[in-house]
Amino acid sequence: MAFHKNSYVGRTFIKPKQSDRESSVKIKLNVIPEVVKGKRIVMVDDSIVRGTTCANIIKMLKKAGATEVHVRISSPPFLHPCYFGTDVPSNEQLIAHSHTPEQIRDMIGADSLGYMEIEKLKKIWLEIFISVMHALQEIIRWKYREKISVRHLNKLNKIKGDRIMSNDRYVSPLSERYASKEMQYIFSPDKKFRTWRKLWIALAETEKELGLHITDEQIAELKEHADDINFDVAKEREKVVRHDVMSHVYAYGKQCPKAKGIIHLGATSCYVGDNTDIIVMTEALKLVRTQSL
Repeated sequence: MAFHKNSYVGRTFIKPKQSDRESSVKIKLNVIPEVVKGKRIVMVDDSIVRGTTCANIIKMLKKAGATEVHVRISSPPFLHPCYFGTDVPSNEQLIAHSHTPEQIRDMIGADSLGYMEIEKLKKIWLEIFISVMHALQEIIRWKYREKISVRHLNKLNKIKGDRIMSNDRYVSPLSERYASKEMQYIFSPDKKFRTWRKLWIALAETEKELGLHITDEQIAELKEHADDINFDVAKEREKVVRHDVMSHVYAYGKQCPKAKGIIHLGATSCYVGDNTDIIVMTEALKLVRTQSL
């Protein structure tokens, strides 16, 4: 691990100004000189958007004593905006839209730059799809299912306050007409964000076991507030940072002042997002199997 990451700085590429993006990178990541000095570094990232983050990280690594920095990107060049949510407004703001890989390498200061080939990416996704379909078949065949927290569902049914009822179930015309209360809860915001907090607790416990400076007191504080999610705080924060994970990191930190510095430590959004999706789909399939028999 060559960097210490500040979990309270969100995604840098969504910052509105270039100066904001550059300063955020410096605040977000701090190089550990003893780790990189005199070494050839291979830096792996998921994409290059504007090039701000990569260029600043490479500059920081070389300033800390790295002799070479080679960049490898696990996706093809980011050529066009994504209209499904990525906050990049135009082609002109994407460095790969108007520059070749060699030009980008020179601009970001890397010693070499390589992207994932599009055909290889297609092949990988096909393999992942086939693996997921096999896994889902196995899940449906499971003989036993983990019980959904019936006590928690009963507790929610007794509490009729607007704040609870607005988050304890997934709402859509189809779910309102056809889904059971148990299935609605599995896909609800309450279930989703409780699972995020459980994952953050598991992460902190694991990092403590591996030797990071995390105390029992901090973990106890996280567990104390694992279920009382302050949705209102997260909602207001998301208006500012436009990032759901960082909004809930912030909200959890407000409840856990002693532990706020270790929430989501060293993780990416995929840690809570992807793992929660797997957990939710697994529980939903278990419920379908149980109700079908």
